Amino acid sequence: MPIQAGFGNGSFRTFGLGSTKRKIGANVALQYLVVAGGGGSAPGAYHWGAGGGGGSGGLRTGTYNTSSGVRMIATVGGGGTGATNGVNSSLSSPEGVWNNVFATGGGNGGFNSGPGVSGFPASTGGSGGGGTGGGSAPGQAGNAGSYSPSEGNNGGDGYYMPALARSGGGGGGGAGGVGGNATVENDPRGGAGGAALAVSITGTPVNYAGGGAGASDPAGKDGATSSPGGATDRPGGTYGGGAGGRLFGDASPSFPTLNGGAGVVILRSAIRATNTVGSPIETSVSGDWVYTFSGSGEIVLGTV
Repeated sequence: MPIQAGFGNGSFRTFGLGSTKRKIGANVALQYLVVAGGGGSAPGAYHWGAGGGGGSGGLRTGTYNTSSGVRMIATVGGGGTGATNGVNSSLSSPEGVWNNVFATGGGNGGFNSGPGVSGFPASTGGSGGGGTGGGSAPGQAGNAGSYSPSEGNNGGDGYYMPALARSGGGGGGGAGGVGGNATVENDPRGGAGGAALAVSITGTPVNYAGGGAGASDPAGKDGATSSPGGATDRPGGTYGGGAGGRLFGDASPSFPTLNGGAGVVILRSAIRATNTVGSPIETSVSGDWVYTFSGSGEIVLGTV
């Protein structure tokens, strides 16, 4: 087991990353971005309503002062598969000098299994999933969780057409905006995916955590989407995007579902890492060091 000494500056500790002895030193300003996995989607029954889009993974970004030499653990959540939420992401430290940051996985999109049934609801998450079309009533969207500060936005509602019993799904919520409600404009149309949020931690603005578009009835048109969420009938994009709603299916378990996009953890600091685990991508931007984790790992910034 690793041995940890006191938590004050100037103390020494070791840990499992190469059993390196580390000196906990001066304060370090750190910028972070933590994005959870996007929600998945599943097909609605053929001609009885389209599936809702998956909600984006929750997004947390900000700055924090920590100490050089502190071990930090990046946990990157995967996207949800089918009617499941995305997986949480986090940035944490076991050493008591860091406020842990958590982001919640996106809610799955709703879907139904045939005429006259209420369907399977969209889920709450970092951003909520879009509601299913069809069923016996409009499919209600999933909400963004009651987190403070907010991690994302609500999904959009599905639409019900009693005369045809065919309808579009709602769009999944995104970190930058709510998912669109399904509408009828001469034909059933799915709701747009909620907008992604642009963050410049890597030096240029990049869109993260867009919602998946709600699917449309086969006779209708695809819903729009905001990159990097999933377009209709497409997997979630990178960086925690929600999966697009399935156009239609036969309610068979063998009919493919769609995955949400995996999350990401990014750190930026003027102090270069002395140790890493998990092969984060290191780049230099305006005199700072940026570390991008697409999978889980560990990092130590500062003096050994």
